[in-house]
Amino acid sequence: SSFGRGPVGTSIRENRPVWIEDFQHDPTTAEWHERGKLYGWTAAGALPLTLDGRTVGALALYTFTLDVLDDDGRGLLLEMAADISFALDSFARKKERAAIEARLLESEQRYRTLFADSSVPMLLLDSANGRIVDANRAAAVFYGWNQTVLRQMNITAINTMSAEEIRKVFDLAKTGSKNHFTLRHRVASGELRDVEIFSTNIFLAGEHRFLATVFDVTTQKRAEQ
Repeated sequence: SSFGRGPVGTSIRENRPVWIEDFQHDPTTAEWHERGKLYGWTAAGALPLTLDGRTVGALALYTFTLDVLDDDGRGLLLEMAADISFALDSFARKKERAAIEARLLESEQRYRTLFADSSVPMLLLDSANGRIVDANRAAAVFYGWNQTVLRQMNITAINTMSAEEIRKVFDLAKTGSKNHFTLRHRVASGELRDVEIFSTNIFLAGEHRFLATVFDVTTQKRAEQ
């Protein structure tokens, strides 16, 4: 128990090494004198073990001779306790990292399912250069290029605006100041289609992307004209 008053409890509670040089006569070990005598304990040491700076246990050593706890022995035990604490921190970081990676994988798989199965055309764009990172099946049907070809294209091959105008749109989308755009896109047949784009900022594998949802409003625009 961390509330104990013996060497281990004191080490945990006060976060410090506790050395017992005469186990059979030290008042802090009175409760264990009979047991110590039975096993031949002469000295003892308890060193706190930490996890993320918080004491979570102790390394306890019981010896048959006093010379084990000389200066060299204590130094070695202090190093050992520090190594164990470092290992505990490392295990915790690995566990936390694994949990984060699992959540990211689950989130990405959920995104992939929604993206791939959507009946609405969707493009995943590299926000740095406009490269089409991915396109769903609905986008392939709408634009007339298969998904493999679309993934090798840049949005400049589809969007009829100049590269400078596209960059301005990207800047607005990246800052979130605007996420709805009415544009004109070119499909594989050469026909121009009026589209409304809804852009969402997302991060995949640590990379910033635009998820562009595309709605064909050509018929509506022509009716308005």
